[in-house]
Amino acid sequence: MKKQVLFSLFIAAAMLLLSGSASAVEVTFRVDMSEQTVATEGVHIAGSFQDWDPAATEMTLTQDNIYVYTATLTEGEEIEYKFVNGNAWGMDETVPSGCALNGNRYLTVPASNTELDAFCFGSCVICNPGEVEITFQVDMSNETVSSNGIHLAGSFQGWDPATTEMALISDNIYAITFLLEIGGYYEYKFVNGNAWGDDETVPPECAAGWNRYINVPEISTTLDAVCFGSCNPCGPPPIDINVTFQVDMSEQVISPDGVHIGGGFQGWDPGATEMTLIGDNIYEYTTVLSSGTYQEYKFVNGTTWDESENVPTECGVNNNRFLTVPVNDTIIEAVCYAECGPCGPPPVDVNVTFKVDMSNEDVSADGIHITGTFQGWDPASTPMTDVGDGIYEVTLTLQSGFNHEYKFANGNTFDFVESVPEECGVPDGQGGFNRYFEVPVSDTTMPALCFASCEPCIPPQPEYEFIFRVDMSNETVSADGIHLAGTFQDWNPASTAMTLTTDNIYEVSLMIEAGTNQEFKFINGNTFDFEEDVPETCGVPDGVGGFNRYFTMPAYDTAMTAVCFGSCEPCLPPLPDHAVTFRVDMTYEEVSPNGVHLAGTFQDWNPSATAMSPAGDNIYEVTLILQENSTHEFKYINGDTFEGAEMVPADCSQNGNRYLTVPDNDTTLTAVCFESCDPCGPPPTEVEITFLVDMEFEIVSPEGIHIAGSFQGWEPGATAMQWMEGTLYAYTTFLSSGDYIEYKFVNGDEWGEDEMVPAECANNNNRYFSVPEENDTLMAVCYAHCVPCNVVGYREMNAGNSSEFAFYPNPASQVLIFNNADHITIFTIDGKLVMDKNLNATYVEVSGLQHGLYYLLIENEYGAKYQKLIIE
Repeated sequence: MKKQVLFSLFIAAAMLLLSGSASAVEVTFRVDMSEQTVATEGVHIAGSFQDWDPAATEMTLTQDNIYVYTATLTEGEEIEYKFVNGNAWGMDETVPSGCALNGNRYLTVPASNTELDAFCFGSCVICNPGEVEITFQVDMSNETVSSNGIHLAGSFQGWDPATTEMALISDNIYAITFLLEIGGYYEYKFVNGNAWGDDETVPPECAAGWNRYINVPEISTTLDAVCFGSCNPCGPPPIDINVTFQVDMSEQVISPDGVHIGGGFQGWDPGATEMTLIGDNIYEYTTVLSSGTYQEYKFVNGTTWDESENVPTECGVNNNRFLTVPVNDTIIEAVCYAECGPCGPPPVDVNVTFKVDMSNEDVSADGIHITGTFQGWDPASTPMTDVGDGIYEVTLTLQSGFNHEYKFANGNTFDFVESVPEECGVPDGQGGFNRYFEVPVSDTTMPALCFASCEPCIPPQPEYEFIFRVDMSNETVSADGIHLAGTFQDWNPASTAMTLTTDNIYEVSLMIEAGTNQEFKFINGNTFDFEEDVPETCGVPDGVGGFNRYFTMPAYDTAMTAVCFGSCEPCLPPLPDHAVTFRVDMTYEEVSPNGVHLAGTFQDWNPSATAMSPAGDNIYEVTLILQENSTHEFKYINGDTFEGAEMVPADCSQNGNRYLTVPDNDTTLTAVCFESCDPCGPPPTEVEITFLVDMEFEIVSPEGIHIAGSFQGWEPGATAMQWMEGTLYAYTTFLSSGDYIEYKFVNGDEWGEDEMVPAECANNNNRYFSVPEENDTLMAVCYAHCVPCNVVGYREMNAGNSSEFAFYPNPASQVLIFNNADHITIFTIDGKLVMDKNLNATYVEVSGLQHGLYYLLIENEYGAKYQKLIIE
């Protein structure tokens, strides 16, 4: 909005320069007080045009609670103002952020007399506009859903992350409906849990102030289900992708400091990431990024932002280059520094004729369209013309040298765009592919390929019988019967019933066109809620995180082998059940009067359903019958609610729970100590533990620095840390040896001001450690980092020889071998120094270290780097 105001000022100034003078204009300000009790002092207006005096300018009541005031202002002048229900500050309105600048209403004075709309006092809309239902939806397919549920927090419910739980409606989609005011502007975000810190990070391309936002329409609306933390629907789960950036410096004088890249993926440091010359003035840099993430970046001819490129607006956002990381390793084609295309002759206008063959399709009544990077990906704005024989075409004028992506649409919405085959496409960031080409230097006509194909259309082939067969021996068959759904019947889960033949085999016969590629699934019922889970080994991605069966229809009648429902193979007898005895030692716990219980995936996580019995020596146990080779998660409960659930240490947890794969015989688990990975040892002792945090890179809150953790009830403002020296803060307390502790630091005194703990040293997004048997002072870590502040930002120097700055193996058991290292330091995960050594050989003996995870700091004359080390 500020950009819009600045642009308006620019236009106004330009008009003044052109005209030589600005004219006086009458502006009538209006406000509707229908929803207010008007003060006895009357209604006033205060603004930049009258020195912000809340009592000087009284407004006049006209009719129907509308108050007006007419001011003579200068054309092009930028005005800020607000209405006052009375005649003093404190009685002024609070202007919503959706129509505010600096907390005020604002206006660029037009060129003619104007009467403004009468908005409601303290609102961006007219009074009593009415309400409509808005349904918010979020897709959690790519997330591990919190046991505390999914919540929505926003300006319409007080920004409370715990009070508004969303309901699971289908396939990882959560939804909730609100009545909101028509025309209202609201901001919101989704929360995977019920506290700040569990909230999503909203990408900037769909955010306002890091939140999602909505201007409420005039009709009830269900918003599209977006992926948690994304602007788009969920595609496949994110994976690590190698992305290589390239820049052509042919037209530049190279800085003696080298060529660098700066971006969100490396902390926007213009001098930290040097690019490597690979020949012909091309520099490149390769890094690992998560697929589907949005990234901005730019190239730097030197090491400071003053030396960075100015990215042209036609290929830039916020004066940066940008990309959405694809699902395959990719090399971004070298662009000319500070240009959108490759270095070379300036681009020229070229006529490009696109063609598509719709012979094998039923053409939509809305026509055929093309959509792509050259027209803003609008599926309705560029219609194509029928030129006969099923061929549609359109000619566009584009600039030579630019790369473009595009698709054809059988209609005018994205619901009907073609599915481009991978062999002639590039990843579209949504699990599919786009067509692509580079504009040549002369007019060109593209070949007429078949819709959704890489080849020209071929005439339809004859149809043959295909018999689909599924074995339901291991399933309880639905009363609604067994059905088939697939590409050949528009994925309708209820229209194609299968018939029981013999021995739990169901089948159906269909006529399929020879040579066509088909995908399908079996349904135990008649809705997709009961579709089979097709294994990856015999499936192809279904676009929503699962897989479909597939085949290519031969030119003869055929019947498939009956496969087991949800399997790639024929049915086998179910695996046998075995007795599993779960045991927990409660020696160091005060056992709840409600007893000790077991909760897990095998009993729907019910904390009160599975009571454990005393077995002597403070051991509690219970025996369950579980299927061989089945995998489960579980935890012990001191009582019969999750308030008494144990906190399982990270060393023996999965998703914060204990876990087990049932063996091929009856088994009794080792009795572990409650909240421990091991049997109970000696009685715990009280030890003095000092926590340290370094705030060197932070602006310390006026409320001070606090620590919150499992040992003090997770209260963010209850436990203040004391300043020690410099930027170091400390807190000392007594804890019981052997206890597993999770915690984090808070720059302030409430949630939302807590640090974001990096994943490499976090469990459940918190710092963690097991209390030792003697007094200890933990390593002084840098706030929101895993390491001390003095090594934050270390980078591998001599990047061109980075392979020489290394060590191996990792994991290690006997020795570590180093290349180009002068000094090493090894710390435990809780910061205790276990080795500090100058190297006079290429190897170091580590067999004396206990098994586990460590931090390794390697130093040489060029710099230093931190890395994780695992000792086996």
